[in-house]
Parts: sequence; structure tokens; C-alpha cells
Amino acid sequence: MKGTKKASTRKDTSGYEPERLVEILVDAQTSSSSHKNHAARLAQLQKLNPDRFEADFTKNINKVLVINTSEPAVDLLIAFVTMYVSCQDINEEAPAQTPSRPQNSTADDFEDPDDVLLEPQPRAQAQAPSSSTKRKKGKNDSSDPFNYDEFDEPSSDFDSVRLAFSLSMIDYFSKLTGVKDKVVRYRSTQFLSRILRVLHPSVVPRIDEYTMDEILDRMRERTKDKLPAIRAHAAAALSLPIFQDQEVVMDEYIRIMESDPSREVRKVVLSHVSPSRRTIPALIKRTRDVGDEVRKKAFEVFGDKVPISRLSPTQRVSVLSNALGDRINKIRDGAGSNLLRSWLEGCGNDPCKVLSYMDVEANEAEACMVVEAMYKAKMLEPLKVDDLKRDEHGIIANESARLWRGCVEYYKKHNEDVLEDILPTLSELSSQISFHRDKNRPYVVKQLVEVARSMDMGDEVGRAVLSGVVRGMLGASATPVTLLPALMACILERLHPDEEEHIRIVVEIISEIQDPLQDHQEDDTETQEKLIKAQRNLQKLQRQRAALLKAADRNGASALRPQIAAAEAEVARLEELTQDKDLSMWRRTSCITEQLLATVSLSGSKRRRAEDVMGSGSPELDGLLHSVILPSIQHTDPQIRCQGIKNLGLFALLNRAVANRQIVLFQRAVQNDLPFIKVVAMRILFDFTLVFNM
Repeated sequence: MKGTKKASTRKDTSGYEPERLVEILVDAQTSSSSHKNHAARLAQLQKLNPDRFEADFTKNINKVLVINTSEPAVDLLIAFVTMYVSCQDINEEAPAQTPSRPQNSTADDFEDPDDVLLEPQPRAQAQAPSSSTKRKKGKNDSSDPFNYDEFDEPSSDFDSVRLAFSLSMIDYFSKLTGVKDKVVRYRSTQFLSRILRVLHPSVVPRIDEYTMDEILDRMRERTKDKLPAIRAHAAAALSLPIFQDQEVVMDEYIRIMESDPSREVRKVVLSHVSPSRRTIPALIKRTRDVGDEVRKKAFEVFGDKVPISRLSPTQRVSVLSNALGDRINKIRDGAGSNLLRSWLEGCGNDPCKVLSYMDVEANEAEACMVVEAMYKAKMLEPLKVDDLKRDEHGIIANESARLWRGCVEYYKKHNEDVLEDILPTLSELSSQISFHRDKNRPYVVKQLVEVARSMDMGDEVGRAVLSGVVRGMLGASATPVTLLPALMACILERLHPDEEEHIRIVVEIISEIQDPLQDHQEDDTETQEKLIKAQRNLQKLQRQRAALLKAADRNGASALRPQIAAAEAEVARLEELTQDKDLSMWRRTSCITEQLLATVSLSGSKRRRAEDVMGSGSPELDGLLHSVILPSIQHTDPQIRCQGIKNLGLFALLNRAVANRQIVLFQRAVQNDLPFIKVVAMRILFDFTLVFNM
């Protein structure tokens, strides 16, 4: 509107001059710092003739609605009109900020909207500077634009004129949002969205319910517009609390987040959506969005608006794993770390409390990521063993054990000098492992064993003590199968790294499990004796009952029925107990064999001989083939049979001749066995193809 010729209309009887309106609008395009003064001049002019002022004002604003390019003068004029129509200048010290937009952009060039004002950002590089002054906050000011305590209620006749004018312009822009012209549609939606978000609280109660519902429907319609810029402004307008039907707004936001093709529109919705039980699942999906900025914004929303306690364990793990595992380093180290820092502060800077919300036993990998991120971002200090959280019995908490392990592993990679201050001796650590083993704390034992893998094994005495503890746990029937991989890794990698030595040790442990010594099989012998006695008692009762029936003593035979039923139940219980021990033995030996063969397979070049040698090159491993692997394949339990198939595949990878001989077995398993066993057999056949080119 710069350069517009001044109107030649004469003054009316009230002294109203249309050219002064044009002059004020032109002056408002120079700087935002003078908008306050221009608004006062405009208010004085409106007071002279409100009806004619509104007609001339609308006529001049229509010229802005058809401008498709972005220029500093246009942006300043839009900011000024927004301030005046929203009555933002009344009893206020300064107008709100309105940053300028680059030149030569159109509504079709919308890419990266401002999170607050939602300005379309074009591809043009040049951007004209603009000055703005922030509105000063009162004591009751908040992020809510409708803070009714911020302003005094207007009482003069002129205030009522301004309110009527604002309502009229809001209705005018609302009707224009549905026109066919895309530029007018964009500008009117932009005006309406901005005005509603900074509307004076005195105007809000004057908008009747019908009008608000009409605006809501029109904004919902514009969220489906073809232009992303229009959809973004409409989505921002829906966030206002003046709309009473918030359920409809939340449904619309969920639809936009899940289906809108524009990344910028999805990002705008994330800036305005209120996290709730209904919207949090949609917000979690945005943490896996294809748009980098959308994912970054989603993590910021969770960090700023959603305490960790409001999420379920699955949701917490999902958000943290997506944030700390993002493919973009800037997002992972920036927004991901900020999210974790925010949640850590919300837990009173207690990392164990954060881990307690995650269920570290069920989410081991995610807990590892969280602990590593905490130390990488310098959120925590090195943790000494004396600082670990324990209960009244001296038992280390699961979260504290996982935190200490993460601390040791982090400084092992980045600063080994710190380990001297936070690690105990091998003997002390062995004592802690034995203590928690006796207290039946397998998760804590696992973390302590993993810590041992990061320690220096130069202490021969401590190393021997730790080796005895680990070997004892491998051979003990009470050790959970889930703990065996960590124990095997400790033996194979740290305690006995020599391949021939650890093969010999592991084979001895397996032999001891299969054929335990007298002091280890007392319980099994006692169970067998009880089973034999129970079976003899059952047979005796059955013979007595048969004799009574033969003697036609039905009453006596009936009296024996409860005793026979109890004896049968006791026999079944003892048989199941014996069978469970058998299954436990096969699971343990198969798991240990897998860990051993996987390590040997990695150094298989040392083990392969000529193709006519039908073995692994190691007598100990060949013995495992006949004592563990082949019998487990013939076991009736599907899980043990699957483990046997896997172990046979690892064994066959040591020698091409063995693979050629056993390939038929894997082919039959693919054709005839259970689905999950078929998958394992198919993977082994692929391994044969890659290793032996079969």
C-alpha cells in the first residue's frame, strides 16, 4: 500500500478524514516500534465516525488480501491490523512481536512456519530486518493469550465501539476463509488466526456461541485445504480455549498429526496440541515421523509438557528409545538429551528413579541407552560402589546396579583413569556376586558380572576367586538360564581368553551338569527315593483295592479311593519335579554349548581341517556333539530341540564336511518341523551358503 495516493474526499461534519486513515496505514508499514502511536491515532479517527471508518478500513484491508508475495511492508501492516482489530493496544504498554518475512514469497512457498506466529517462510534468501518490542508481562501474565487478569475492563463508550468493530472484522475474515481465491483464503485465515490468538479478553465474552461454532467449523474445514500454509494457520487457531468443544479439536489434531502430508503442518499441530490420554499415542507416533523437524518438535513437547510419570512403562520406553536412537545425531544429542534431562529434573535428579519408571529388567537395551546418554551429556558424576542404593539387608537395587554398570562401561571407553576410583578389587566384587547370588537377585548378579568384564584381570588372586565363583554358578542348578550368557562371556573373554583352555573348562562344567558329583546330587537322589516310595505305595493301595473287589467288599474298596487319589497326585507331582530337572539340565547345557560354539566359530579358521575330517578339530567339541547336541535334537521339548538345531548349525560351520553331512537334517527340519524351528533351520542353510558357498 506504499505510494498510494491520498484520497481527495472532504471532511464530513464530524471531522472524519479518510485520507488520514490511509496515511496511518502507510506509516504503520515503516516500523513496528511505532505501531502503538499509530494505533492511538487510528482510535481517535475511528471515534469521529465509526461507521464510515469501518467501511474505509475494510476497503483498504481488501487490498492486502490479494497480495500473494511476502514483503516487509505487508508483514508490518498485517501485524498492525492484527494488533488494532484484537484491541491489543488497549491498556497495554507495547504491541506484540511480529517478525518480518522474506521478500518475493507466495502462499504456495510455505515450508517452515514460525512456531508462534505461523508465518509462511519462502525459499527466497533475502529477508528484510524489522524491529519489534516485546509486550511486557504483568504479574498475572502467562502463555495463555486469554489472560483475563492482564487488562482492565473497558468502561467508556469508545471501548464499546472498538469491541463492536473487532467483532465485525472477525466475522468478516471468518466469512472470507471459504472463498475460492486461494490468496484471499490464505490471507483471511492468517488474519483470523492471529487475531483470535491475541484477542483482548473484553472481546471474547462478546462473541456469541453460534459465531464461535461457525468459526470452529470453518477452521476445521480449512485444515483440509489444499495449501499447507492455510492448514497451518487454521490448525493454530483451533488451539484456542475459546472453543468449547475441545474433544472435536483434539480429534482434528489427531487426524492432522497422523494423516496430513505436510511436515510443517504436523509440526505446527505439535506446537499447539495439549498432551492428554487421547493425544499421547498420536504424539508418540510423531517421534518416528519421517520429518526431522517434526520428530525434534515431538521430543520437545514430551520434555516440556509431559512428565515421565504420566506415561505408561511401554510409552516411556518407546519415547526414550526413539529419542536416544534417532538416526540424526543433532536430534539424538540435542532434543533427545534435553528430553532426558527434563525428565531427570522432574525426578529430582535421581537417575535411579528414572530407571525405575522403565522396568530395567524387561527393557535392558533401552536402559543401557538411557544410562549412556546421561553420562555422555554430563548429567551424572562417576558412581562409586559405596554410593549404590541398598535396602536394609545390604542388597543393591536393580536400578542402582544397572546405573553402576553403565557408569563403568562409559568410562572404560572414554576415561579409564576414573575407573581406579569407582571400582572395587576383584575379590570384593566376587564377594558381592556371591552375596547377591545367595539372596536370589539374578539381575543384580548379571550387572555385577558385566562390571567384572570391564575390570583389570592382573590381580591373580582376585582373578582366581572370581573364576571359582563364576564356574560355580555355571554348574549350579539354581542359576537362571538368562544369566548363563553373561557368565560365559566373562569366562571366555576375560578370565580364560585362551581358546583351548576355556574349551576345556566349559566342557568340564557341562559334564558336571550332566553327571553331577555326589555332593551335588543329594537333592536329586532324595527326590528319586520319594518317587520310588510313592510309586510303591500307590501299587500297594491298588493291589489292596483289587483284592477287596475280588472279595466283593465294595465298601472297603470305596474307602480306599481317597487314599489312591492322593497317592496318584503325589506320584504325578514327583514325576513332574523330576522331569522339570531334566528339562532344566538340557536347557542349561544347550545354552552353554551355544555360547561356546559361537565363540569358537568366530575363530573357525584355526579349527578347519581337510574336508575328509568329520569333526571340529577339537576332541572336547566332538564329545559335545554326541553328548549334548545330537541328543537335544531328539528331545521331545520343542524349545530344547530348536536349541539343538542351532547348536548343530554352529558346530557344522567349523567344518565343511560336517555341514555336507548334516545338511539333509536341516532340510527336513525346514519341511516338517514347527514354524519357529523352520526359521532357525533356514537361517543355518543361509549360513552354509555364505560360508561354504553350498
